[in-house]
Amino acid sequence: MKILFIGNNFATQIFSKKFAEYKQVEIFSTINIEGINFVDINYLDFDNLLEFVKNNKIELVIISDYRALESDFSEKLKQEGIGVFAPDCGINRITNDRAKAKKFLYRNKIETTPFVICDKPQNAYEYIKKANYPLCIKPNEHCETLGTVICETYKEANAALAKFYENDSSTIVFENFIEGREFTAYIITDGINAKLLNFVTTKNSRWAKSGINFGDEEFKKKVIEEFINPLMIALSNEGEYIGIIGIDFLLDNENNLYVLECNPFFQSLDVEIFTSSCRENLIELFESALSGDLVEKYKEVKFDDMVYVAEIDNQGKINTYQGRTLHEALEISESKELQKEFEWKF
Repeated sequence: MKILFIGNNFATQIFSKKFAEYKQVEIFSTINIEGINFVDINYLDFDNLLEFVKNNKIELVIISDYRALESDFSEKLKQEGIGVFAPDCGINRITNDRAKAKKFLYRNKIETTPFVICDKPQNAYEYIKKANYPLCIKPNEHCETLGTVICETYKEANAALAKFYENDSSTIVFENFIEGREFTAYIITDGINAKLLNFVTTKNSRWAKSGINFGDEEFKKKVIEEFINPLMIALSNEGEYIGIIGIDFLLDNENNLYVLECNPFFQSLDVEIFTSSCRENLIELFESALSGDLVEKYKEVKFDDMVYVAEIDNQGKINTYQGRTLHEALEISESKELQKEFEWKF
């Protein structure tokens, strides 16, 4: 089987390596990785990528970069009869666009934090003059280098806006700051049904750990029944979403749950933890989503019982450690920063 990964991020790199471990597959990637067939075409050059796919008889395309997911490339592949693990661009914009996602959640009565959206710089700068602090400020577009900024003062908010606009952000999303614990629930969906994969807690885009210590069976049931299922029903009314969704949650100090936003694929550190801990054959898992028999094949997606922690070092390399407990994994890591982020806060 020939599989092509399209992207230019950690997720593309890690998944390309993971899938190359399986037998009877030939992996192609738009990232140059030792031992894997390098496709020397820009990952956003969809016309030439389409020609490559057809000429090389690629059977499955996995789009693993949010920037590539913004195009209509997945629809073009489907029209050619090529299997593609990615949502259609129309419905993907609901999860890839923070402003649309917040409006979608609110419209479908899925609990989310109070928000304000400003499409013009003048309105955004006026809003921060009267806003209550602390205040969460987000660029509308998902970006690996620009994320949420929590501002304690007007001065900090003004600086955050200036940075966003310098980097060509247009729409800005403001959220009320609520004290609590944040985590991401990843799901895989065949367009109608969904299966919970795992929970990951990420801090400042540099540190991550698997699982959450409040994630017992009752809690998982609540997440699935009150959030994941309603979200999938709402998405299915808009179009066909096949692939991965990361749902960012906030659990406040009164145990109220809110959806903050959605991610159209795994974020960088989270994919490292997922591929390390998942015990399923990922090719078979992804193909089951494409063929629509996800629920029939998987009562649940199996993971090992280890705790994983990961960090990005100063050279941009991801280091992953595992242990039977969080304390053991942190101890093995010998990372003071990881221990500071997770041992005492969670």
